[in-house]
Amino acid sequence: MNVFTSLFGALDTVLDNYVNEAVVAATGSELQLAVAARRVLLGEGRKLNVVSIPCLEIFLAQGGSYRERLFPRGVPVVTIEAGRTGERP
Repeated sequence: MNVFTSLFGALDTVLDNYVNEAVVAATGSELQLAVAARRVLLGEGRKLNVVSIPCLEIFLAQGGSYRERLFPRGVPVVTIEAGRTGERP
């Protein structure tokens, strides 16, 4: 984790000057999947941004303006997180 992410908990991995159709948030090793998805979708003319969140707790402690810069209102968000949801039978 670099100084920026240790201060803010998350960062925009792509700094484009267009409005994105969606945002993909990923942590750890899942980030490479998000970046690969962005590459494929850009090839199809879709505008997707990727946000890396190595420390969710620090990110959630940030002010609303910073969080909204990464996750603008009205823009769909998809998350990629390794692990499982729910209980195993």
